[in-house]
Amino acid sequence: MSKVLGILVLALLVVSGACAPAAPKPEVSQTEGYAPSGAKVAPAPPAQAKPGELPLFGERMIVRTANMTLIVTDPTEIADKVTDLAKSVGGYVSSSSTKTNEDRPSVTITIRVPASAFDEVRRALRGMASTVKADDVRSQDVTEEYTDLESQLRNLEATEEQYRQLLKQATTVDDILKVQQRLSEVRGQIERVKGRKLFLERTVEMSAITIALLPKAAEVSLEVAGWHPLTTVRTALRALLLALQVVSYVVIWLLIVVLPLGLLIGLPSWLGWREWRRRRVTRPSAK
Repeated sequence: MSKVLGILVLALLVVSGACAPAAPKPEVSQTEGYAPSGAKVAPAPPAQAKPGELPLFGERMIVRTANMTLIVTDPTEIADKVTDLAKSVGGYVSSSSTKTNEDRPSVTITIRVPASAFDEVRRALRGMASTVKADDVRSQDVTEEYTDLESQLRNLEATEEQYRQLLKQATTVDDILKVQQRLSEVRGQIERVKGRKLFLERTVEMSAITIALLPKAAEVSLEVAGWHPLTTVRTALRALLLALQVVSYVVIWLLIVVLPLGLLIGLPSWLGWREWRRRRVTRPSAK
């Protein structure tokens, strides 16, 4: 019993050293695009690598993303061409949205393409535009983070194997439960490290390009010394419509409210006044 507990304590010390918090690493958003032009995922280190030995990379692992704003004649038509372009190089559309303003649609589309085709696709996209308003490219080196994940993974797997040996030596239920709990925690850490490692590999293999497709102006704006004729016409038409609306309200009130009330009140009054005038005129003649 004491021997098992001693081994357990030793293993816990190993775990605490292996799983110590690592230095902060640059974050890679999972909605960002994937990788650089020509970049390749470096091969995993050989299985016989010693614990603590860092893997060697023939190339840096770079994640590259691009954000483009293109002025085009027909955003919807160009969006279809962008989709076909992504598919032609082995990529795909990860998201797309369309907005309409004054019957003129604009499209925002994100495509993911192989890293080797990153620059080629950007050149093709620029060729589709009447005007390129923006073309921003960002790069992020994740080699250090990937290397650190490899080291963490080897240490965690070594710790897992030590716990498995402890589990074989445990003789009491309490010892077995404690070792199984620790083993489960280490296994969870291994899965998280593997997941992050796989994500970095995929982001380095593919690149994301987000394209905002804006409509080209239908006609050249007529402006002379600050004069905006089209705006003036629209303002005048709006004022005319408001005036007609007010007139229609007045006519409706006259027909439905004022006229009936006038007939009900004004007609008897007018008839009474007329009768009074008639009697006044005929009264002197009677005398």
